[in-house]
Amino acid sequence: MGSRVKYLVDTPELIWGCLDAARHLDACRRYLRAEVVHEHLRAGFGPAALARFPLLRHHWPTVTKFK
Repeated sequence: MGSRVKYLVDTPELIWGCLDAARHLDACRRYLRAEVVHEHLRAGFGPAALARFPLLRHHWPTVTKFK
């Protein structure tokens, strides 16, 4: 669970890096994978487990801005 949360937390920085380097396809791939990881977290863990990572709830809108 922690590695999936870290993946989501690192996503905006990596997407910005891809966009700065004009690697738009890589940025798109990272965003789409982040959506899948987010859905797996929400479906696979209960609210009590997700409550241990309050940053994720505040951080996810930062990722969705790239849509």
